[in-house]
Amino acid sequence: MDKIREFTDGDYPEGLVVVARDQTDGRGRFDRRWISSSGNSLMFSVLLMPTADQLPYINMAAALSVVKAIEPYTSGKPSIKWPNDIRLRGKKFAGILIETDSTADKLMYAVVGIGVNLDLDVSRYSEISSTATNINSNTDREMDSTTIIGSILTNLDRLYKEVKAGRSLTNQWANYLDTLGQNVLVRRGSTVFQGLARHVDKYGNLTVDLADGTSIVVTGGEVTFQG
Repeated sequence: MDKIREFTDGDYPEGLVVVARDQTDGRGRFDRRWISSSGNSLMFSVLLMPTADQLPYINMAAALSVVKAIEPYTSGKPSIKWPNDIRLRGKKFAGILIETDSTADKLMYAVVGIGVNLDLDVSRYSEISSTATNINSNTDREMDSTTIIGSILTNLDRLYKEVKAGRSLTNQWANYLDTLGQNVLVRRGSTVFQGLARHVDKYGNLTVDLADGTSIVVTGGEVTFQG
């Protein structure tokens, strides 16, 4: 993602893809460390130039691109934990980070970072050993990095064209959300609340019904499932 930001100073086109063979300082949402291993993880970023109105659908397009690339090869249906953790059997195998640059009145570009656990041995990392998995532990046949990246990028190209044409991806994306109907704990900065994740609006914001009968629309934050 940092490398693409360097490239934006030059004459590089929308759709530029940068692939990392290894990462020494990978990051995820909330500035957390993204754990990866050379040869066992896929790490790549894509330069896009949506409008500000199209930006909410870029997250959906990226998540759907990964899900649809993996789904034909898995015995279980991949799911999305709001807003963009990609999971199999309740464990995360891929994540998405979107960073933007803008002026006062214009979105200049969006960098879509995608990380996928291909063969990563999650048991070696205590912080993710109970919550993460990898693709090849969950597929009917071993998949290689070229196949997966090619499929994800093909899907992203198609879905991004839908976004640019003004079509919504909300229903497609919501169909894979495993968060809806769940009791959740939401953290937004220092604020924490619990409730039932009821639905998402057209922009992907999450509505949570609280115990007192009120509802809150969550536009960002961390959501965890409660028993």
